[in-house]
Amino acid sequence: MRSDIRRVRRKRTSSPRPSVRPRVVAPRPVVAARPPAAEPPIRSVPPTAFDRPDPPRSGIRPKSVVVAVAVLLAVAVIGLRAQGSAAEAKGEVADRVQVARQALGAAQEQLKAADLAGAEHQFEVAEQSFSQANQLLADQGLVGGMAAGQGSGDIRTGQQMLAAGESTARSGRRLLGEVRAVGEQTANSDQGFYRAGEALSQRLPNMEKDLAELDRNLKLLGFLQQRAARSNNPELLAASKEFAALLPESRAAVAQAKRVADALPTLLGHDQFSRYLLLFQNPAELRPTGGFTGTYGRLTLNDGRMTEFTIDSIYSPANQANVAVKEDAPEPVKRLASGAGVDNPRWLMQDANWNPDFPESARKYQWFYGKSGGPSTDGVIAVTATPVVEILRVVGPIEQPDGRPPVTADAFMSEVADYQRTQASTGNDPKALLRDFAPKLLEKIRQAPPEQQRQVRKILAAAVTAKDIQLYFTDERLERLAGQAGLSGRLLNRPNQVAIVDANLTATKSSRDITSTVTRTMTIDDSGRQHANLSIVRRHSGATSSDRNGNYTRIYLPKGSTVDNLDGWSDYAPPNVSTEGDFAVVGGWSDVEPGEERDVQVAYQSPETVDLRRGTLPVSFWRQAGSKVRLVTEVTLPSGYVWDGQPGATVTGNVIRFEQPVASDIVHQLSFRPRP
Repeated sequence: MRSDIRRVRRKRTSSPRPSVRPRVVAPRPVVAARPPAAEPPIRSVPPTAFDRPDPPRSGIRPKSVVVAVAVLLAVAVIGLRAQGSAAEAKGEVADRVQVARQALGAAQEQLKAADLAGAEHQFEVAEQSFSQANQLLADQGLVGGMAAGQGSGDIRTGQQMLAAGESTARSGRRLLGEVRAVGEQTANSDQGFYRAGEALSQRLPNMEKDLAELDRNLKLLGFLQQRAARSNNPELLAASKEFAALLPESRAAVAQAKRVADALPTLLGHDQFSRYLLLFQNPAELRPTGGFTGTYGRLTLNDGRMTEFTIDSIYSPANQANVAVKEDAPEPVKRLASGAGVDNPRWLMQDANWNPDFPESARKYQWFYGKSGGPSTDGVIAVTATPVVEILRVVGPIEQPDGRPPVTADAFMSEVADYQRTQASTGNDPKALLRDFAPKLLEKIRQAPPEQQRQVRKILAAAVTAKDIQLYFTDERLERLAGQAGLSGRLLNRPNQVAIVDANLTATKSSRDITSTVTRTMTIDDSGRQHANLSIVRRHSGATSSDRNGNYTRIYLPKGSTVDNLDGWSDYAPPNVSTEGDFAVVGGWSDVEPGEERDVQVAYQSPETVDLRRGTLPVSFWRQAGSKVRLVTEVTLPSGYVWDGQPGATVTGNVIRFEQPVASDIVHQLSFRPRP
């Protein structure tokens, strides 16, 4: 019987919500934040949208949802403070509202600092303060007394906003409490990160209830905003305008968070277990999706429990595939194999990530894995070594057994490569170091002080935008959410985009000594046509490698681009121009020796014409995971136009210039106007 046959069972019933203690109506002494509770640790599974500190703009941002709600409520308070016309009552109500507003501001700051416990406490303060303010209005009979002066409709709207503020703060408090409880449950478990998915599964029903309540409260606030927009009260009108700008974004973010919560049971293996293929990419030997995959693994989740976590050499399944698969390799990969003395080279699993579009390469990995005898998988998770190195700089070295020196941030890449080479030459297991290292690193993160854990979360957030963490799912809903969260690694087709993809095909780790400076100069003529030149200067420092960097470079341009000139490429194989999907692709060898540099030039005309009447121009650059690139962009307008300016840019008349490191995809939306 095959090992990938799955059992199907009924969905587990939701666990009841813990009882909620009665609300204390007496005023709290307040807003100073209590000392934060122990920070929840980073999990061994990919971070979910609930705990990423700084997600991409288009991604799923539950923390941002709560922050947006806090800002939204604070704006409402400005209008509400003007509702009391009785002097004595106005002071008491205003005091309670002031406490609520300060608490919401404190919650926002603590969320930015990843202090979930402190933010949860401040939401509790805001909830009780809103309740006390509303009770004061009722107890002192202000509704009738204020009606003659300001209109009973405005007063009712004010009271309803206070009630909605209380309910929304309560929803935020409960949601944060559930998220924090997942981290605490994981931290207190003997198995640490291996229980993170199980803890999330147990808390998920309550999270879904809190999100539904938050959504209902936001809809109510939207209704009240529309009513306030018809008021004659100037403060209420001002608050209404602020609500009109904030509510749509907040409600959209909550709706997205609800979609994530709905998809989590499938991700965590609730109805049937979920199995994922793990890829560990080494950017020291750069490949199109981030690095050479010398190590792979398998992860299985069953009702959130991690029931399998294995690490192995990529050559184990690839050696089997060598017999079972007769797949023709891309020409540059064939050249690599031929240079190594391999007759009739075939495409094997270790070179499966030839396509820079991660979903395409992920499907190819799954195909090779299945052909080599591996079980079916529900997705692929790829991680480059870069965030591992950065995390080691934060938490410190990892001790090794058998008297070997500790693994440090500076020595991680070379230590792993040297160990694997030595073990392979002696017939021993080359992946033993990583199998021992991975759980020790996860445990060290779990035991790290709160400040270090916050730094680790920031590193993981940066790894998402840099594509150092990429996810692919066979489930269409999960794959769509991965794309919205910026985790899919897709090669996007943006207007005026350039993507440069390198592949080190000499089986050396020389890519760690390579830095590239890409200079893109664009000139727009009087008819709006774009003439561009790309200069790619690749430098080999030779700091850690004395090997030649044998590199195949592909440049992805807008489809229909006309290439006018190619210069500077390695002369043993001429570059070529082809069409690949939605792109025109220039491909060729750009080898560089230690201590030297190579300047590759491409001149082309873009098929995209600029509408000079609109005064806008998008300019984009797609980042390859694992690459080290500095980008210079310079655009020249026709003589009759000038730039409006752009943050971080140097503008001189009709010329604009940017220079920046490429840590993620870069998208500029430039604006210009006729010269005065």
